[in-house]
Amino acid sequence: MPFTSQHTLQPYWDLAVAPVQADGLAAALELGIFDVLATPHTPAQLADTLSLHAPHTALLLELLWSMQLLERDGADADAQRYRCTSATLQYFCRNSVAFCGVAWLYRLHALRHFA
Repeated sequence: MPFTSQHTLQPYWDLAVAPVQADGLAAALELGIFDVLATPHTPAQLADTLSLHAPHTALLLELLWSMQLLERDGADADAQRYRCTSATLQYFCRNSVAFCGVAWLYRLHALRHFA
C-alpha cells in the first residue's frame, strides 16, 4: 500500500494515540511551555527555564511538534529550536486575548470524568 493511501482502520488507530496527545497538550498548558516558546528555545534551554528533565522535555516537544502546535528549526538534533505556531500563540499563550487553554483543560477533564 503506498504511503499516500489511508488505511480503512486509520481513524481507530488515531483514537489510540489521542490520549497521549491530549496529555501532552495538557502538560504543555499546565507547565506554561507555550508561554516560554513564544521565543525559540532548544529542549535543554526550555528544561532549564522551567526546571524540567531535559530528555523528557525533548520528547514532549517532539510530540507537540508532531501535533503542529510547534515549529522547529535546525538540522542538528542538539541545536533544534522550537517555537509556537501562530495558532498556538493565539489560543494557548496566556497573554493572548483569545487564550483558550483553561477552557480546553476544563473540557478535557470534564470529558474524562464523563467517560
